[in-house]
Amino acid sequence: MKTIKIICVLALLASTSACVTGTREINLETPNSTSSVSKDGLIYIASIEDKREFEQKPRKPEIPSVKGKLESKTATELSTYIGRQRNGYGGAMGSVSLNEGSTVQSEVKKLISSELVARGYTISDTPENAKSLDIDIEKFWAWMVPGFISIGFESELLLKLESQGSSSSVHGKGNNEGQVASNANWALTYKRAYADLLSKLAVALDEIGL
Repeated sequence: MKTIKIICVLALLASTSACVTGTREINLETPNSTSSVSKDGLIYIASIEDKREFEQKPRKPEIPSVKGKLESKTATELSTYIGRQRNGYGGAMGSVSLNEGSTVQSEVKKLISSELVARGYTISDTPENAKSLDIDIEKFWAWMVPGFISIGFESELLLKLESQGSSSSVHGKGNNEGQVASNANWALTYKRAYADLLSKLAVALDEIGL
């Protein structure tokens, strides 16, 4: 039995150490909202700002970081990073980013827009005759938790919403376990965080009059 456990550990270390030195690009899917609220009118999403705070060598994996020198990364580059890969010992390795052309701002816009449209609103490209919405992205991050016989994947979202002088926050978390650090496992933890956030978004929108 002890030999089997050792083999399992070695296999896990190998699977989590391979292909984690480079940048892993993943695609996230926006789930459909199930909102039953009936609204109408125009909404203009005036701004979506990435307020996440990255650190060069954070003590905790849930704090955003990137492979390489943080000061060399532009704000545009940072907006594409959504996680950090780790080896079997928990050491930070390559970055996890969105597919080319996507940013955390574009992902959040799709997510919030899906709920607004489901509530009956029309998303406007101009502020004329429309309610205005500002969004700050305070958390949008996923991380690995290497375990004895499996790998944990955790993700967390936190958005601040402001409209017509009122503000509210909405939070979402996701997790799953897998045997390998695959794109599918990274995407699944975000899928669950998206669903968790959407389940609370209606309340947050009501609080700011939307």
